[in-house]
Amino acid sequence: MPKGFKYSLELQTRYADFDMMEHLNNATYVTYFELVRVKYFEEVLNWDFDKLWNVVAKIEIDYKIPLLPNDKPKIFIKCSYVGNKSFILTYLLVDANDETKVYSNATSVQVCIEPNGGATAQIPVEIKSKIEEYEEL
Repeated sequence: MPKGFKYSLELQTRYADFDMMEHLNNATYVTYFELVRVKYFEEVLNWDFDKLWNVVAKIEIDYKIPLLPNDKPKIFIKCSYVGNKSFILTYLLVDANDETKVYSNATSVQVCIEPNGGATAQIPVEIKSKIEEYEEL
């Protein structure tokens, strides 16, 4: 497991995930990061999306090497910063059989918003505490 990461998810690729060159399509990386992010919210933070949403305000991806159809992807995720209304997630997409083989890394800035209008909102104390405890921030 890469240093500093505690949570990961192995993914199953689909034929439609790849472009004509048989590389994982660049837009699919964002979908993969979304999959691991939602699982992290559910399983680690027990986030109640009926009460509070969060949205991606910014995402940056560094593509290292192509992910090909026979590769077995695994994504690590961690919260690297938590503020009052936003937090930063860090992602590492690797080969499940060789975690030193890095396909890409990324960061996203998540902003909390109210479900009934989209105004920015404070991160609930219980969520912030869970993040800080789990990630040892």
